[in-house]
Amino acid sequence: MAVRIRIPGWHEMDKNGTPLLQLVEDFLLAKRSAGCSDKTVSWYRDNLTGYLRFLQEEGETLVLRSLTADSVRHFTVHLQTRRVKYAGNRLRRTVGQGLSSHTSVRP
Repeated sequence: MAVRIRIPGWHEMDKNGTPLLQLVEDFLLAKRSAGCSDKTVSWYRDNLTGYLRFLQEEGETLVLRSLTADSVRHFTVHLQTRRVKYAGNRLRRTVGQGLSSHTSVRP
């Protein structure tokens, strides 16, 4: 007899107690198990951790409740106005050059 595992839906999730970092790790695990390349998983990790860093800098608690349409819009504007293209990269320091529109909206 097969055992059914019930995954809670969006409305049933604890938005104040579910850590975003755990959701990111679960998402990355799902991508790896779906056969995505290491490079693709790394791309997702870099982008999602950048968003989490932004939320922390904004004083947000890193729980599911912080993931709102407005916070994503604020992050997009932050990326569009950033004037250091390769932030944190010791080999490629480009100050005064903004991110491309493709990078800012990250599909």
